[in-house]
Amino acid sequence: MATYTLYGTNNAGAWDDVDKVKCIRTRVEGKNGYVTADVIKAIYIPAGTLVLNVMTKCVTPQTTTSTCTALTATVGDSGSANGWDASVDLFATAGTVLAGIAASETGRGLAAGYFYASADYIKLTLTLTGGGASTDFVFDVMAVCVQF
Repeated sequence: MATYTLYGTNNAGAWDDVDKVKCIRTRVEGKNGYVTADVIKAIYIPAGTLVLNVMTKCVTPQTTTSTCTALTATVGDSGSANGWDASVDLFATAGTVLAGIAASETGRGLAAGYFYASADYIKLTLTLTGGGASTDFVFDVMAVCVQF
């Protein structure tokens, strides 16, 4: 199992003002060869941030290979690996969006947001069926946030 940090320049310096609602987006690409139990740190959440919702959007679905027949992810943070979404299908049709009203949403996704008193990350934890590694999915992960 490996942990990958992708937030890098995607949202560095994202908080140029306070008490402002922002949507932070990071693109996650399967070409990195992720395997089961890999954790992707997609979005950095600074201390004192209210996250109203976390969404995923399929840009390009994973294609079936001889070794990767299913690929899903949970969306969460350090306190709960599936706190925002219990199951995102990375084989989903391009354009599929999962947000706070999806059937697979869990605790934080169904509440009126979640306040991060301490800094954290929005993370994806992957599960591959059939072994192998991811090859070509492209997903956007978005968080709607208010910095206090």
